[in-house]
Amino acid sequence: MNHKLIVIDTNVLISAVLSPEGTSRKALNKAYQEFKITQSDETYEELKTRIYKHK
Repeated sequence: MNHKLIVIDTNVLISAVLSPEGTSRKALNKAYQEFKITQSDETYEELKTRIYKHK
């Protein structure tokens, strides 16, 4: 069982979604393989504000 934890920055998560072949996606895929990904309430709230941000 893998007990190594990692928090992924909000910008990396968004970049990984927007650019499936990019560096952020590659880093995220590697993190999924080697770590248990966790998030803080602050990170979750920041992600929500970025997703629903009006442009």
